[in-house]
Amino acid sequence: MVHHESVKDLPGDIRRWKFEIEWIGEIKDGQTVHRAIGIDICDPDVWGNGIGTSALRAFINYYFEHAVDELYTQTWSGNVRMLRCAEKLGFVECNRNVGTRKVGGQKFDGLTFRLKREEIDVLTL
Repeated sequence: MVHHESVKDLPGDIRRWKFEIEWIGEIKDGQTVHRAIGIDICDPDVWGNGIGTSALRAFINYYFEHAVDELYTQTWSGNVRMLRCAEKLGFVECNRNVGTRKVGGQKFDGLTFRLKREEIDVLTL
């Protein structure tokens, strides 16, 4: 059995039985460093049950309680579930790159969202 550091590194034909929340790292924009998070729920049978929103909410609370002031996440305009999740959690769109993502042969916008601790109360679990 081969261990993969992230589900992103798995071959496409491997069945993934977990979900991951990742600290994507730091997106550098000039001298500013942005902290970004992401989630990957591999099994479509569990999509739409709110587990991604609940997991991200707990993850966000942890970082906001430990002196992180803002977080970013990125997705594409056709990812309806992630868009709904981001909205529920209070993320606000802050950047749109029109037509930069190609999924299934169709072009979508690349979206970046920001969540500032000062603009929300600690998220209710």
